[in-house]
Amino acid sequence: MHNIEEESSTAPRFPVATGWPDTRHAALTVFVVADRFAVFAEGTSVTTWSELVERIARDELSGPVRLLAGQGVSRRDWAWLGDRVTASCDEDVVLGPLPPEPLYRGDTLNQRQANVLIGDLCRIAEDRWACELVIGDDTELIQDHTALRQHIPGMLLMEATCQMYIAVTSRVVDARWPDIDFYMVMQRFRIEFDRYVFPLPAQLLMSVTSDRSREDRVRFNMSVTIEQAGHTCARASWSCQRIVRDTIYAIENHRACQTLAAATQPVRTQEVTA
Repeated sequence: MHNIEEESSTAPRFPVATGWPDTRHAALTVFVVADRFAVFAEGTSVTTWSELVERIARDELSGPVRLLAGQGVSRRDWAWLGDRVTASCDEDVVLGPLPPEPLYRGDTLNQRQANVLIGDLCRIAEDRWACELVIGDDTELIQDHTALRQHIPGMLLMEATCQMYIAVTSRVVDARWPDIDFYMVMQRFRIEFDRYVFPLPAQLLMSVTSDRSREDRVRFNMSVTIEQAGHTCARASWSCQRIVRDTIYAIENHRACQTLAAATQPVRTQEVTA
């Protein structure tokens, strides 16, 4: 990370330094990412949140430059930044649009709002949906990951696709069968990674089909792609069922009793013969 305190008094106002481009000659775009993505911010045209805030405090941010929100920067952060830029910077410093709004945790079956990874979910066709990848700075999956390199961990992307299929199937069921209490059961999941996903804006696109051939359940098949900067980075497919809650609870209880009975049986040992 570029250390402003180490700059000499003779350095230009916008020194060409790691993580921050030279904006003295042309308007450039700079992405702002959370501090935990500092390794990625060692590249040009990207800066960490703390570095940007420090530049503003030292009156070292001037245009022409356009700031865009990357991952780990919330709407609340962006609104706060807008106030500081308006108060402290010239009009050539322009903020891009607000970051995506994460879904409510109940839509993705999360206990903590901080762990919601998708936002701005919308239906774009009869069987097509889209949403934004939203990685909060306090998301548990990224806090607990050991491989803190430049890219987004694959496990986090898998969770994002899972959250999307939960949210989409809930909306389909609620729209078609609002009076039936369905419970979701996952059956199959597959994912392929073609490219790294980096802490910049990314989108998830889903195609979904449904079939209610039985009265007590709805079958779903879904395919998801993760897109970033014009490239398809990952492809996932899901199969699941939404089963009437009383039915699936009875099935679960029956199989739990079966498994417990089998597990408590004496273990047979085989004699080893020479």
